[in-house]
Amino acid sequence: AALTNVKAVFNFEDGRTMELEAAKANYEDKTHNLVIVDGVHGKSSDGAIFSCKEVEWLQENDILAMKGDARLEYEKEKVKAFADRIESRDGFKKFKASGKAHFEKGN
Repeated sequence: AALTNVKAVFNFEDGRTMELEAAKANYEDKTHNLVIVDGVHGKSSDGAIFSCKEVEWLQENDILAMKGDARLEYEKEKVKAFADRIESRDGFKKFKASGKAHFEKGN
């Protein structure tokens, strides 16, 4: 199903939430996968800020992946990650960055 002006909220087992917004998304009824595209940006309840070209939720593998100019910032912890792809299974408390990746911690 094609969606426009999307606001997606992900709820995690530890009570945190992640809210993403974008112009478009596509939901696959059969697999329950969701692909959010076209200028994705958002934030989480624990202070993370997200932006990328595309977010993919792979329901079967429980993976949330930011793709294309992916950026993740935790201002309070002074952590920044930039990569072609940043993925996580726990709402980005722990994450894996791949492709052209850069990390900053402190200052």
